[in-house]
Amino acid sequence: MNEIPLSNEWLLRYSPVMELWLKEDGILLVDDDNRIRLTLEIGSDDVMQFKSIDQDGAYFAVDPVNKRITFELEEEEEESESRFWE
Repeated sequence: MNEIPLSNEWLLRYSPVMELWLKEDGILLVDDDNRIRLTLEIGSDDVMQFKSIDQDGAYFAVDPVNKRITFELEEEEEESESRFWE
């Protein structure tokens, strides 16, 4: 898992297959299909607001005690076809 500290003392953990895009007012997490999976806005006074969450095939959790946000994509199992040669 990749981790990045946020300006409000929270920690964002995310799958290594995702890209983190920094915006002026927040963060985007983008998967390898260029789908925006998480939009997090960090405003004045370090207030966070989730603008969008695409949880399809993902695990998302907010841990307020440890100040940790986790967004993890489920691993896709590769389908293997058995090939029989005669």
